[in-house]
Amino acid sequence: MNNFILAAFSGLVLSSFSITNYKKYNKQTHSTIKSIKKVSDDVFPLKTFYPNIKHQLTSYGVKTGSSGNLTTMEAFGVGSKKYGIKHTAKIVESSYSYVYARIGDSLLYNDVSSQKIRFVIEAEAACEFMFRMTNGSTWGSENGTIGKYVNQLISFTEENNYTQEIEIDMASSEIANFYSNPVRSSDSYQKVYFIITANEGSKTPIGTHILRYYAFNTSQKISDENLSFPQIYEYAITKQIEKAKEYANNQIHDKLPEQSYTSLNFDNFLLRGGNLVTIEKLSRTKFRLKKELGVPNSYIAGLYIVFNYEDLLELNKDLTIILKKTNNSHSLNSFHIMDNLGDWGVGNKAINLSSSISEGTNKINLYDLIMTSSNKKIINYYSGANTLTLSLAIYNSGFSNNNLKDVYLDYELQFYYENENVLNIANELNQSIKDELIVESAIYVTNKLGLASNYITCWGDSLTASGGWTAELQSLSGMTVYNGATGGENVYTIPARQGGDVMIVNNITIPATRTPVLIADRDIDGGIKTQNGYIATPLLQGGDHVNPCYIGDIKGTLEWTGSGHADITGDWVFTRAESGNEVVINRPTAIRTDFDINKNNPHLQVIFMGQNGGYKSLKELVKQHRLMIEHSRAKHTIVLGSSSGSTASRAEYENTMKSEFGRYFISLREYLSTPIYDKDGTTIISCYGLDDAGLTPTQSDLDLIAIGQVPSQLLTDGIHYTLTAKKIIGNMLYKKCKDLNIF
Repeated sequence: MNNFILAAFSGLVLSSFSITNYKKYNKQTHSTIKSIKKVSDDVFPLKTFYPNIKHQLTSYGVKTGSSGNLTTMEAFGVGSKKYGIKHTAKIVESSYSYVYARIGDSLLYNDVSSQKIRFVIEAEAACEFMFRMTNGSTWGSENGTIGKYVNQLISFTEENNYTQEIEIDMASSEIANFYSNPVRSSDSYQKVYFIITANEGSKTPIGTHILRYYAFNTSQKISDENLSFPQIYEYAITKQIEKAKEYANNQIHDKLPEQSYTSLNFDNFLLRGGNLVTIEKLSRTKFRLKKELGVPNSYIAGLYIVFNYEDLLELNKDLTIILKKTNNSHSLNSFHIMDNLGDWGVGNKAINLSSSISEGTNKINLYDLIMTSSNKKIINYYSGANTLTLSLAIYNSGFSNNNLKDVYLDYELQFYYENENVLNIANELNQSIKDELIVESAIYVTNKLGLASNYITCWGDSLTASGGWTAELQSLSGMTVYNGATGGENVYTIPARQGGDVMIVNNITIPATRTPVLIADRDIDGGIKTQNGYIATPLLQGGDHVNPCYIGDIKGTLEWTGSGHADITGDWVFTRAESGNEVVINRPTAIRTDFDINKNNPHLQVIFMGQNGGYKSLKELVKQHRLMIEHSRAKHTIVLGSSSGSTASRAEYENTMKSEFGRYFISLREYLSTPIYDKDGTTIISCYGLDDAGLTPTQSDLDLIAIGQVPSQLLTDGIHYTLTAKKIIGNMLYKKCKDLNIF
């Protein structure tokens, strides 16, 4: 039997309590530990989720001012595959130091001018630095050839999980103007760097700071065809497993039966000195040690741990001590085994443990530390005694200036013995954690690289393009809604823009210059052919979501030259974005729109089409919806049903769509016209739509409701919605999505 007692001290004891050793772990506790997140089976399959992402940070270096600050950088990754940079900054004074890294060994601005680059910077504790984007390994020169175009303070706190993510649009006019300045016309000044500085524009605290940097081109997409750079994915799994194992370990110790512990008594008292040190219990094994600034009169402040034993062999096991400094705390610097609650001066049989304990996780064996001492008197003493003290402290060695007034301590401490049962459970959980976190790790990668599907994309005609309900859905869901709708379009054109049935070109030559090339002539071709043989007529009523588009690898703009949507003399032409080599297209090649490329990985896709017809049968209509669903990488899809018509006229259509899409088909006609009856159960007094709007139905409205038709008060022209109706639709759609666990 042994136990240990914790006590805070400043000169002498401040507060104390006891914790007994853990009793045997109960296997039934296993179920309480497994509160690690479960990932549902409906998350997209892992095999479709390798990111086609290439790491961009290459050459890097370090520069310092005339100071004692030490800064190092090294490549970071999994095994031999490197994809980030680790930066260790040992700040000992307020002079500046900085590190730099280049985007690509040979890349110049023009090579990345169309990219959005996301920088992910992770720290291990609270600190602040300055982030700069430059065209060299410094941020200025006398002749102006080197300069900065991004200058941002980055602070790492517990609130932001010690992580900063900065997205830079390299196509922005500010950056383009910077690089187009004639003084930077030479390739030597067209390079792209980022710089992190300490104590130059920032107040970087004294101490050792570890940061990790990653940079990714967020326009790159997930792809099945190119499973390049899987080590990023491996890193995500590794990181998640480490977090989960740490969590599981804490759960194991904190969920042991209550009777395994004695009560914790906080008897705070001050015997000598003035450094008030406090201990706060955070959990069964975690404590917070704190000393505020401005409390004078002592040269030592810290913590005692008192171990009671009957036989020294009882201490022959690993004791885990975790020291985590928070909130710019000064560092503990003195660790000793002693025979009392005093100090480690001569005659106190002290053993210095400075080489055995440091920041982070430590495992020490008190028995081994004593028995390997070179002082036989110490071995003999502790072998015959039944108590010893372990001190963790900050110590000011200058006795002529022994005041710790300006020292601030804030530590999270954890102490526990690991017994065999605990280790077995940790090992048992290991494989389970891996299995459960594989898909979650994929999601972690997506979030980290800015590819997260935390948005909504809506496809449709004027009923969607006019907005209103989309804005309401955005407000309620908290997700950005991208409106990919254009008025007047039918069920052939909408899937062609979305990519489900893509527009195709063949037998054309894209000139080397930015000269428009004819894609289709409306009075001859009718429109642009699709892969499935239909005719698409995009852009007749606008559509910013089409451009920029791509034909093969050529980026450009697809344009409708007609005077309006009814002009049959207009043409569709393509103009490349930049001059280059002439490209001959002699095989069927897709026209990929902007929203197809960049907005087809949403959390939710909403398809609302059919009002403008274009389909020959309900089977064909279903097929066009299916093509869009299969093409999109959306996690969820909702199909909205037309609001025109009556119960009788829409019966076959709605029954077909419900049969195909189940609860994910929502008939707007049905909802808005659903009757509300009087108490007699037969007299119609209103409907869902009017009731939601707070409107009193007219007799005409009641007649329409009786046949299942949307009342006129909710429509502007018999088809399109009033502002109030749009709000009702957005609110109803949000609630339906909640019912489906989409939000």
